[in-house]
Amino acid sequence: MVWADAPIPGWVNGFLHRCCFDDVALAHVDYGTIQESLYHETQYFEKAGELAAFVRENSKPGQTLFGDSSTAGLVALLAGRRLAADEADTNVMRFKSGITQPQELIRRIDTPELALVLVSGSVQRGADGQPSHRFGAFASVPEFRRWLLETFDVAVQVRDRTKGGFLVLKRRGS
Repeated sequence: MVWADAPIPGWVNGFLHRCCFDDVALAHVDYGTIQESLYHETQYFEKAGELAAFVRENSKPGQTLFGDSSTAGLVALLAGRRLAADEADTNVMRFKSGITQPQELIRRIDTPELALVLVSGSVQRGADGQPSHRFGAFASVPEFRRWLLETFDVAVQVRDRTKGGFLVLKRRGS
């Protein structure tokens, strides 16, 4: 856990930090309400600003972003971009349950305006030296995975201490 001051008077931050916050939270300990709240609020998305800056610098105002529902909306908002087809919900259960067919959503978002896709995951080199894409969340659904690998290249890879690894994918040839 990393303490971050809240927008309150400094003496209140100091008091709460000293009295109600430890740098390590143990899973088996039942903390009090104040301490639980402080732990929850320290789990913020540290790399959101960095990802938003990348999106802003690598897309035009009329272009869109698509991606992981836990992060793409915030990154789009910070970057001043819209989400493709206004699709904020990419929870994998939406697709696994059959409520939405992946191909239908891909058809709606895969427009010339779609510039970047934000996915949870990482790229590592295999024993043969070739890149191995490890996608999480919606990008692990076979139809999305296939579409992403056929249409996009990795533009940047970022690791956030709280949220894990993320890739920003850029449309191939753009």
